Amino acid sequence: MAACAGSVELADGKLGYFATMAPLVVRDHVVVGVSGDVTDVRGFLESVDPETGAIQWRWYTTPEPGEPGSETWPKDTDAIHHGAV
Repeated sequence: MAACAGSVELADGKLGYFATMAPLVVRDHVVVGVSGDVTDVRGFLESVDPETGAIQWRWYTTPEPGEPGSETWPKDTDAIHHGAV
């Protein structure tokens, strides 16, 4: 089962993604989000065009090592990849 809003697949459910929140419509954006929780996939929020289903923007909830904000995560652990310590 894939996490989806209408007929647009947000993320592959086989990878452990899931969505529990309802989409939020803000003008010409449908804001949706997915989580991976214990499956070590990066959660994200994204805006989808309500007419075409095209992704307008995506924001990951945890940074990749070296990206801004990654320096705030504990060093010498895998916490950044799990979303928690």
